[in-house]
Amino acid sequence: MTTARRPLWPSRSDACWLFFAAFAFSGMNALFFALGDRTTGALGPAAGLVLQVVCDFSLVLLFRFPVQVCAFVTAVAFGMLASDVFAPGLLVPLHPLALLTVPTITPVILSQAARVLDRRTVLWVAGILAVVASRPWTPDWAVTPFGLLSTALPALVSLYFEARRQLLQSLRDRAERAEREQHLLAEQARAEERRRLAGEMHDVVTHRLSLMVLHAGALGVTSAEPAVRTAAEDIRREGAQALDELRDLVGVLRNGTEVGGAR
Repeated sequence: MTTARRPLWPSRSDACWLFFAAFAFSGMNALFFALGDRTTGALGPAAGLVLQVVCDFSLVLLFRFPVQVCAFVTAVAFGMLASDVFAPGLLVPLHPLALLTVPTITPVILSQAARVLDRRTVLWVAGILAVVASRPWTPDWAVTPFGLLSTALPALVSLYFEARRQLLQSLRDRAERAEREQHLLAEQARAEERRRLAGEMHDVVTHRLSLMVLHAGALGVTSAEPAVRTAAEDIRREGAQALDELRDLVGVLRNGTEVGGAR
């Protein structure tokens, strides 16, 4: 048998459901005990009730010890079968009220086991319990169909819903992964576009602006007219400032950072 697929302890809602089911089935077994026959073997009149209640409360440990709980319930089912065959009345009353020939909690155990065990293990356990519950070697219209419905049906239905849940989760994971990849590709495309623009601005605009600043500086030095030198100096100074800002902008485009962070 394999280990559990899910976390070892159930969530709060699952724990509440497990305890509720355990108490409900214990109450039902107590009602059967009060209204029906007692066991007549050496273990006492309440042997069957005690065994059923222990199985009922093993349900709360299913998420923590799934393999052990399934093995325990299967062993109890074989014990009930052995009691019927070799020691009638030891573990099961001679005329029980319940038609189920395995622990009454078995349908719940199998339905929840499909959530924590792999499919192959659940099918093996359900198949063994179905054989024990249906008693095909002594078929009975009251016992055999009810045994199959209470063992095979819960396991198959739970396996179907668990497979459906896993499929939907897989589809959601794929959709989220595709969205992340699309976002990453878009970011890469934007980064490439920024780098292309930065290269063009550096190669063309920055070069021409540098020439303008250089010519303005040369004009300010060579001109004999004060007004021309003043205007040329203003052009050179503003051009140099614009050149610095343009270089900062090119750095921002290349690095993909904010302007304030680039300065």
